[in-house]
Amino acid sequence: MGNGDHGGISSTLSDSSNGWLRLASIGAITGGSLLAINNIWQGYLDVTPGNDGILHDVSHYAYYLNNAMLFVAMSGLLLGLHGLNNRVIVAEAGFMWRTGVLLSRIGQGIFAIGALAFILHGFFDFKSFMDLVTLVTGIGNLVMYLGALPLGLVLRRRNEFSRTAAILFLLTVPAVAVATIIIYSINPLVGGLLTGGWYGLAWIITGIYLKK
Repeated sequence: MGNGDHGGISSTLSDSSNGWLRLASIGAITGGSLLAINNIWQGYLDVTPGNDGILHDVSHYAYYLNNAMLFVAMSGLLLGLHGLNNRVIVAEAGFMWRTGVLLSRIGQGIFAIGALAFILHGFFDFKSFMDLVTLVTGIGNLVMYLGALPLGLVLRRRNEFSRTAAILFLLTVPAVAVATIIIYSINPLVGGLLTGGWYGLAWIITGIYLKK
């Protein structure tokens, strides 16, 4: 009787864990895809005459679509990060892994809250707070990308994890730096590919890994 009970509990816990990993996988793939699409879309609008201002126009549907995509993307990435953290043995990964997870959580969380604040601003006009929201959201974005570096450093040493995703995480910071300092002023579309596209692809591959 005791062994049967323990077996049933173990099976239930295993099913629950698998369910969370499937949800995390969906979150990572969805979040990575939406972030990549959003950054490429923003870059496309920036190089298209007459369309570069619609994402800041609260009377235009694109303003709400843009921020809704970012909010869902960040929520999905937070789920994916939770699942990835559960797959990695934290005690073995050590301080570097915990730092990467912390920075990623803070950055993605701030970015999600910022996107939600922009949506609410469109309805309730929080004009006096939006400069602060823009600043904090931008900082959150940078912190999120910085978190990818320690994640990549740890994941590249794990044979069961995708080497491609690990390299993408590892090179996110230099890719974002080059895009921000040089590429965006020349071609925002390519800049979007090097920021959200690069980071988003890393999470899409991670989501596929979490499904296994």
